[in-house]
Amino acid sequence: MPPPAKAEKHLGFLDNLRGLAILLVFLYHCLSCSYATDQLAWQGWFRDFNIPFPSFFLFYPLTYGWGGVAIFFVVSGFCIHMSHAKSRTKQFSIFFARRFFRIYPPYLLALLIFALVFPWTRLNPADHAFRFQMASHLVLLHNLPSWCFFGINPSFWSIAVEAQLYVLYPLLLWLVRGCGWKGALLVTGLIELALRTVAASQGHWQLWFFNYPFYFWFSWTIGAALADDFIAGRPLRFGQFPLWLWPAMTVAFSFVKPLSCFCFMTLALSAATAIARHDRFNWEGRPGSWTAALARHLRYVGTISYSVYLLHQPFLEMVPKLYAKYLPGQTVHPLILFASCLLVWPFILLLAQAFFSYVETPSINLGKWVVKNHLTRPVPKLA
Repeated sequence: MPPPAKAEKHLGFLDNLRGLAILLVFLYHCLSCSYATDQLAWQGWFRDFNIPFPSFFLFYPLTYGWGGVAIFFVVSGFCIHMSHAKSRTKQFSIFFARRFFRIYPPYLLALLIFALVFPWTRLNPADHAFRFQMASHLVLLHNLPSWCFFGINPSFWSIAVEAQLYVLYPLLLWLVRGCGWKGALLVTGLIELALRTVAASQGHWQLWFFNYPFYFWFSWTIGAALADDFIAGRPLRFGQFPLWLWPAMTVAFSFVKPLSCFCFMTLALSAATAIARHDRFNWEGRPGSWTAALARHLRYVGTISYSVYLLHQPFLEMVPKLYAKYLPGQTVHPLILFASCLLVWPFILLLAQAFFSYVETPSINLGKWVVKNHLTRPVPKLA
């Protein structure tokens, strides 16, 4: 095992990475709420640069903000496997209980707020789709039917995929026992690569398997493989790649429609390489410098990133709706909308902090209590 100080350094870096991921996602949704699009349209196989608002190009790097979800998947795989591998008990009942209390109660409360209370997202009980939307979201299967993939709160789709990747985790460990981590990475990589190749050959992503967890399996598994290297004290895999390689491939692929299907994998590999080579970065920053302030903010945001992710998007989508309501018939420039969306950030942090303190943390503690008092098997005493 690595010394404790090194372990803390790794975990601190993961908090920074989570903070970066949620900032990317937040800015990405600011862009989509301001310009009513988050990508350049396609013209055949390539991007169409003719857009109504040239100021969109000022924020073009934010069109890759969806990559924050890829970072979350890699970090999730890392943390989930590290937690299970270092646990004294390997019971999957305990594993799933911990996962349930970690993600579901906060998700459930956010779901009920946005489906039943929040005026801009709440469902109409008289609508025939109400029951299906609610039922699919309650059982975390809303990512499977494409028409409710972005229902209620569009950010919820990845919560469902994440939960389904937890269900696949025992299968992943079975693969590891049979063929090692290299074999498991090869199998999951071939599955995800094959599905994305089929999506690329069809010219679009909206295929029946696009919403399924297998479409993201390798991108999650590479985080678990990194955690296994870390626990064993081995050099972390993917560290041999230059840091610029995968981001450069992501940018290049994003301009060619058939190749754009592979951008999620290349950004996940970017996150894996950053984790493997994190010692090259001074993420703490020099004391008193702006880099130190940024590192503190990233770590703080990373700590409450799940609550931020659950809550932020409906409030951002509220911004253009408020302008339309109170300035009817007037066109508001996207730059003004974008600046207004940025002003929502402090409010989101305050709300997320309260949600983290009074919902997320108590749920985690309740899960620990359930595991300790009801699921942990007593160790038999020797005669």
